Amino acid sequence: MTFRPDIQGLRAIAVLAVIIFHLNPAWLPGGFIGVDIFLVISGFLISSILLHKKSKPEYKLLPTLSYFYSSRIKRIAPAYYTTLIVISVIAAVLFLPADFSIYRDGLKKAAYFNSNNYFANFGDYFAPANHEQPLLHTWSLALEIQFYLIAPFIFLLLPKRLLSWILPLSIISLTAYAEYQLRIAGNQQATYYSLVARLPAFFLGAWVALLIGKNNQLEGGVVKNYG
Repeated sequence: MTFRPDIQGLRAIAVLAVIIFHLNPAWLPGGFIGVDIFLVISGFLISSILLHKKSKPEYKLLPTLSYFYSSRIKRIAPAYYTTLIVISVIAAVLFLPADFSIYRDGLKKAAYFNSNNYFANFGDYFAPANHEQPLLHTWSLALEIQFYLIAPFIFLLLPKRLLSWILPLSIISLTAYAEYQLRIAGNQQATYYSLVARLPAFFLGAWVALLIGKNNQLEGGVVKNYG
């Protein structure tokens, strides 16, 4: 299983949904759900990789942690920081000093993957002025990195039997909490960017991986291609 056309297809749908939404929200009002699709896929792949490593006879916690975090850095950091540098050069040329000062604040947060919390307190995501914030969309990657920090300790330290209970219960309870924050507490902006509110998507993917693990064991090629 070196290639997963189903996962690639879901990624394509997610990308198109987000692109269409940002081109014109009226064309696909719910297009932002593409972000959640990505998070479900990420939860599925990351948990699959960790559970696969855990199932090996030679499994040891510290080497596995070292492998996981180093592979995340190698996969994400080069392209991400190159993008930040290129955008920063363009912003330095095109932005007025006051605008660049605002951009620089966002850049600092984006540099260590905390832009979701920064933009949670920065106006309204759907406000027209936000198109001037070129790093706005780094918030979703910040969520993924934050999930990566805790994922190994969830899937490597907890037994599968316990995970089979914890994951669905967490999905239900965290979704209920997010709904409360959105509909009753009125914290739409903060909840939209919150890792806690997005964990159900990650955990849904992980739960699927756990359920099908016995019938769909990942080979080394999947870890290489998707890890």
